[in-house]
Amino acid sequence: MLFSSFIFIFVFLPSTLFIFYALKYFNYKQSAKIILIAASFTFYGYFKIDYLPILISSIIINYYLAKEVYINKFVMGGG
Repeated sequence: MLFSSFIFIFVFLPSTLFIFYALKYFNYKQSAKIILIAASFTFYGYFKIDYLPILISSIIINYYLAKEVYINKFVMGGG
């Protein structure tokens, strides 16, 4: 799916924004974030589903590396 494709402009984007803002309006903020993550995976997976494991593993690795940097920042006396 491309940003300029009709399916993105007229189906994917409006439905994602509607669901996100509806959940946010009714104070389901955590659910709204999860919907955006799921929509992001859907967008990237629509192009080629083989790339999703790469994306998910990259997210997990970056999360744990950032967590280690944050912990070591205070142990080493920085920041």
